[in-house]
Amino acid sequence: MRQIAPILLIIISLTNCGCVNFFSSMAYEVEIPQGNLISRTKLDNLETGMTREKVYYHLGSPITERLSQNNEVEYVYLLQDKRAGFEYKKATLVFNEDKLESYIYEEV
Repeated sequence: MRQIAPILLIIISLTNCGCVNFFSSMAYEVEIPQGNLISRTKLDNLETGMTREKVYYHLGSPITERLSQNNEVEYVYLLQDKRAGFEYKKATLVFNEDKLESYIYEEV
């Protein structure tokens, strides 16, 4: 009996290690989006000549404002999902004298 107990302990330990990895892969993980939620429809509501305040009202505060160029603002959205994959959106807005001049939209 004394010889069987260590062997059983080793077998149980090894099987538990395999089960932990198996069950942890089945656990639900919450995807947390990063940045501003931007879409083509939101950007289509923008018009050239809008003030910076009106743009911020429609899209929210930007993630980054380029310090070297005061006339460019970037909105970035990132979501990494195990099932759906990787979603990345970026909108760069160009202002001239605090009026919207143009924007560039990228979606990956």
